[in-house]
Amino acid sequence: MGIKEKIKEILSTKKNVTVDDLKIFLRISKYEKKEFKHILRQMREEGTLDINERGFLTLGERKPLYGVFSETNYNYGFVNTEDGVEYFIPGKDKNGALEGDVVLIEKLDKGPGRTVARVLKVTDRKERYVVCDIKNKNRKMIVTPMGDFDSFIHLQTPPKGRKYKDGKYKVRLLDYDKRKKKYMGEVVEFIGTDDDKYLDLKTLVSEYDLPIDFPEDVIENANFVSREKILPSERVDYRDIFTVTIDGEDAKDFDDAISVEKTGENSYFLYVHIADVSHYVKDGAPLDVEAKKRDFSIYLPGLTIPMLPHVLSNGVCSLNPNEDRYTMSVKMEIRNGGEPKMVSIDKAIINSDYRLTYDGVSELFETGENADYNDELKEFLMTAREVYNILKSQSEARGTISFMSSEAKFIMDDMNRIVDILPRPQREAEELIEEMMIATNRAVSKKYREMELPFIYRIHEEPTDEKLEGMRTLLRPFGVKVPEKVSAKDIQKLLEDLSEHESFERINDIVLRSMMKANYSDENIGHFALALADYSHFTSPIRRYPDLFIHRIISQKMSNRLTERNIKYFGNKAKEVAEEASNREKQIVDLEREADSLKKCEYMKDRVYEIYDGKVSGITDFGMFVKLPNTVEGLICNEEFMDNYLFDEKDMTAITTHNNKKYEIGTPVRVKVVNVNMNRREIDFMLLEDEDGR
Repeated sequence: MGIKEKIKEILSTKKNVTVDDLKIFLRISKYEKKEFKHILRQMREEGTLDINERGFLTLGERKPLYGVFSETNYNYGFVNTEDGVEYFIPGKDKNGALEGDVVLIEKLDKGPGRTVARVLKVTDRKERYVVCDIKNKNRKMIVTPMGDFDSFIHLQTPPKGRKYKDGKYKVRLLDYDKRKKKYMGEVVEFIGTDDDKYLDLKTLVSEYDLPIDFPEDVIENANFVSREKILPSERVDYRDIFTVTIDGEDAKDFDDAISVEKTGENSYFLYVHIADVSHYVKDGAPLDVEAKKRDFSIYLPGLTIPMLPHVLSNGVCSLNPNEDRYTMSVKMEIRNGGEPKMVSIDKAIINSDYRLTYDGVSELFETGENADYNDELKEFLMTAREVYNILKSQSEARGTISFMSSEAKFIMDDMNRIVDILPRPQREAEELIEEMMIATNRAVSKKYREMELPFIYRIHEEPTDEKLEGMRTLLRPFGVKVPEKVSAKDIQKLLEDLSEHESFERINDIVLRSMMKANYSDENIGHFALALADYSHFTSPIRRYPDLFIHRIISQKMSNRLTERNIKYFGNKAKEVAEEASNREKQIVDLEREADSLKKCEYMKDRVYEIYDGKVSGITDFGMFVKLPNTVEGLICNEEFMDNYLFDEKDMTAITTHNNKKYEIGTPVRVKVVNVNMNRREIDFMLLEDEDGR
């Protein structure tokens, strides 16, 4: 009789048997200990053996329970199994499980009211990276995980004769040592040293498992193609047409330029020139593989991580002034009272006359003057403004939803330390370029949809019934009624009608959060917020891979190379590219939001105990959020009010009972900064109730 059968025989006849009791009953020798432990673990995993909280063994006939582990910010987690049951996992029973791991669990006997289990084994570990700080001290290597990862990590020994220099590293987790309660890990990437001015941001990027530096073969590919001499060849020559770029002050990658011609009363030609990136980045080349892996350029405070190497993104592909550049140029007829009409789309060559900024052009529009602009440039920009006004009126007539922006502008010093934070209003010049790009994207996607060719569309679904019901609930305290079915025009009218409301910022935020997320798709369902039947992203191939992909399709069509085989190839690949880009976009949005929070915390940590005026931006059962004029947001925890805080979920209000004061979204308050947690990216405020801040 084997050990497993003997265990079953003992447990079927005896009660309150522990593991140590079994060792005695079975007379396990020191040579059999390893096999004995293995058999016990195997029986527990297959469900034929259970161990209760008191350590007693019982025979079981349960089905093995598998599920996906979910982490919390606290020392416990949850596992959702295939049968739909959620199990609570105490911290001591996680057995090294991390977010996303597939685990085998064992239900614990905890009584009614709570379904508790322990992790027996991680059966499929999700690839996980942790940023670690490595320091060499007294011939010892000290490894400190960064962020909220609070477990010990033992690193594999570096290659013989080498050691890791002091700095931040990206570490891949390999396994978990239950006995020593530590993870095993291997270094996969050096991030930087403490004197790197971008170290905090690079560390954050690594935590998201996103690439920073380009591989050597990609750099070689970029350097090679960038040396190609630019020639007019068979391209449409637009170098004699007056052309400008208009971008932000700090922009270095100029992927769009505009030209305008007045052809009659309220009649114009609008040319939108887009960098012809597909000419340099060939399908399947190292540049293309890396661009597809990245999907987008990443814009962080003071740091840009481009989709393409700088020699392309800031060099030969960028529409720099007074330099010949290859473009995909779209010519449209713009008339008052009519929709934009595409005249042509061509492979072209341009030579931009001026590199302009949003602030400079907006100054001209707002004051009628800009000392840096000559008469020819002023006349051109005023004509462009006329085109913009037509496009804007068409957009308003369709019912395009225009949300209020609350983005922050970060002022950095030479060491990328934050100096100031300001709200970043969208000025007229930005809106001008935005409307012209929308018109271009619309025209291109309409043309290729009508040709029934493979394409990637930028889609935005109408809000679901659940989203609308949530919006109704949150807007009810403001006296806002939302109809059962809404169009984009309905939403825009609601925002316009409430634009003067004292809580408009919060109302705008509620409506925005009630919308579906825009994404990419190879199937066209239209764009709800823009009120358009056709829309795509065509105008930014330097920084968005979907744009580059559809440029390739267009280029193939222009060259008469769209064979049935190629159509099938692009059709199959479009779905893959759209799905990957949609997923990557969500990841990058989260990263950029967290980077903003990081820099806001960095700014506020030197301002603890300072006093600010702000407005209540959110109310919950655990406290009130307050936003300052500089866009920084912090929390007044309800513990600050002791037992004097009453939250009304229905009306989204709070009352402090000691003075019977009512707080709602938009209520002006004075606060003191009391704590800044850099690791959690959180700022804590204390409410000051009198005007003097005392």
